[in-house]
Amino acid sequence: MISTANLQAAIAQLQREGKLPAELTPDQVAKLRLALAKSTGEVNQAILDKIMDHAKSQIQDLAAAVEPEVRRTIFADLNNLLNDDGVTSLVYRTLDRTQTLFNGAGTFMSQNLSQEAVDDYPGLALERMFDRDVPRGFKTGKGGKLVPVPDDDWPSRWAEAGEACGDDDWCDWEGDSQTGRGVALKSSAIWETLGNLRDDSIGNPFAPFAWESGFRTTSVSRDTCVELGLIGAQEQAKPAKFKLTDLFPSPV
Repeated sequence: MISTANLQAAIAQLQREGKLPAELTPDQVAKLRLALAKSTGEVNQAILDKIMDHAKSQIQDLAAAVEPEVRRTIFADLNNLLNDDGVTSLVYRTLDRTQTLFNGAGTFMSQNLSQEAVDDYPGLALERMFDRDVPRGFKTGKGGKLVPVPDDDWPSRWAEAGEACGDDDWCDWEGDSQTGRGVALKSSAIWETLGNLRDDSIGNPFAPFAWESGFRTTSVSRDTCVELGLIGAQEQAKPAKFKLTDLFPSPV
């Protein structure tokens, strides 16, 4: 976890690990420190707010419930939330999500802040990196059987984001919903759109675009982007547009 007490050292460590570009300017470092401080500084309060909001919602449901069985179920859920184990679980889940966002943001910056990385690898591919027991596009049915959820998988989201993003710097999904991929230029607005597409979207222009997703982005070479018709062989590549100070959304 990145500590607010020593953000300069944390940034330097991320650079040594290759998770941040080594050639960050002083202005970029200052903006990055501000973004990190804002994100880590909000975590504890965000956790407390979420616990209270969830508890208030369940109390309202309890008061409105008529059936005794429903009331007992809600009361049990509320009790589980407010005991030590429930709060601890929520805290750790939020901290884990914060770390996931930091890792994703670090990868995003390494893909975009270095001009060499942008020139040599002007595109990104959204593809599966981690297995999931219940992949997006499915839900658990009776007996633990996976049941398809129409239009919820990544190819469907990719097509929807492409239509809404306002540019043509992306390709149609290649392959199936689980082992295929979507390719676009780093500068395409499809990435920003993916992060704000659905109710479960996190709000960031980098992967993961939704919690519990096993899909991440990998760099795509210039030769491949040329073959796909995304960029000319001698055309100057552009990075994604983003503000360092807005790079880390809330983990809750």
